[in-house]
Amino acid sequence: MAGLLLAGCQIPATMIATSAGAMPAARYQPPAYDVAPQVIFSLDKTRYLTFENYSKCDGDGILYFNDTLNGIRTRIQYGSPTFLGRMNLNGDPNILAFPDAPGPAAQFCGDRGCSLAINYSLDGGRTFDRFHPWTLPSGDNMHPDVPYQETRRIFVTLKGNQLYLAKGSRADVWTLERGNRPTASLGRDLVGGIKGVPQVTTPSGQDQYVCDDSIRPK
Repeated sequence: MAGLLLAGCQIPATMIATSAGAMPAARYQPPAYDVAPQVIFSLDKTRYLTFENYSKCDGDGILYFNDTLNGIRTRIQYGSPTFLGRMNLNGDPNILAFPDAPGPAAQFCGDRGCSLAINYSLDGGRTFDRFHPWTLPSGDNMHPDVPYQETRRIFVTLKGNQLYLAKGSRADVWTLERGNRPTASLGRDLVGGIKGVPQVTTPSGQDQYVCDDSIRPK
């Protein structure tokens, strides 16, 4: 399924909020690409993620959260959210969570290794923070996309302020609440694994990131 293109002018930089902990613009400026923004995930009709100023779907670019009803537009991160798994996100009105993971060529993930990351907001998308709940297997020279492909097996569910991460027989539950860092609230093993995760649906019905990789800069 291809991502949706957005037409129209870009919002001036002075109107764009920056996520908490985001890399300062003075330290990193991505190249400027002449390419149409894509809607890669929709929560509902007025809240969605756009990938902009990108070289390709899993390359350079900027990820934004948009809420047209409340006039919110926040830069979440540089680079695409290269997560291949499923997600069902239906949290409290002010609680948002979007998964991210190493891209297909990220064979070296630094001293801490490869990990699943969650970009989350507790104020309706005005600011975002990030935490790393799970480690992922590292790749090597022959198989650099191992951590990227591993995310196909992961399910992310947000219900209320509870974030469920599941893979096979393993499932963890994290509580997202203002004033505290995310905490594992029900231990490391939820009974039943994926079967123990509540069944919720994203209001839009979408359950994966989508991006049309045939769209490239002019």
